[in-house]
Amino acid sequence: MGKSVALYKQAEQAPTQTTANTLAVRAYVQLRDALPLAAKAAAADGQWQALMTTLSESNRVGEQYLLTSLQAQCAVAREQNPMAPPGPQHTIPPPPTNVVPSGN
Repeated sequence: MGKSVALYKQAEQAPTQTTANTLAVRAYVQLRDALPLAAKAAAADGQWQALMTTLSESNRVGEQYLLTSLQAQCAVAREQNPMAPPGPQHTIPPPPTNVVPSGN
């Protein structure tokens, strides 16, 4: 999702409309690519449910209207998981693995 936000912000500052459109499309693709990851994370840990829901709206709602929610949801997840990397490069962690005790 961090790539999408960065591309979207670049699109806002683009010198031409053509460049802005290209960057906005790339941002949208990155945003949609995050949806399956968010779904996996939400299935493993409910803290990601809001993020997944917001991402699922990206096909109906413009990214400019989702940015604040997406950034806030990632910030909350980081607060609940302080070991997560800071900043917009934050990615959804993989689902936890189940450790099977040895010797059984």
